[in-house]
Amino acid sequence: MGYGVGILLISPTGEHVPVSIKLDFNVTNNAAEYEAYLLGLRSALDLGVKKLLGPEDSSLVINQVGGSWKIKSQILAPYQTRIEEFEKYFEDIRYVHLPREENQFSDALSKLADQINILEHIDSMPICLKRRSSPAYVNTIDDTEDGETEPWYTAILKFKETGE
Repeated sequence: MGYGVGILLISPTGEHVPVSIKLDFNVTNNAAEYEAYLLGLRSALDLGVKKLLGPEDSSLVINQVGGSWKIKSQILAPYQTRIEEFEKYFEDIRYVHLPREENQFSDALSKLADQINILEHIDSMPICLKRRSSPAYVNTIDDTEDGETEPWYTAILKFKETGE
């Protein structure tokens, strides 16, 4: 259904910011890796990040951005230029190779983006991922609290019915 990229920004305090983008244009796998990398840089800048440790699961991107390998592809060269423009806004940026098996969340985000058909008039679809340790029925609100004879919503119901 298309192409997708995903990134996961993690703050020093452990807060997670997942980002998943659907690409509505044809890209190679290598170009998609660069799209993800640029998305990460842009998202970090938008959040005001000045120091970035950039884990990346693409050896190609790490080595080309780090200067170890030359970019030979005309398709990838503009990405390098844009990355250099973004890097100027950071005080410190370091690249670290992250094995793909340790990057499952970003992979899941990219799969989510390429599998979902986003309607034309919608630009974004926020998602919320949470962990639960008990079934939903355990967390429901009882009608009465301990020691009370009437349900908790009695006063609200009375106000709605009588205005009192």
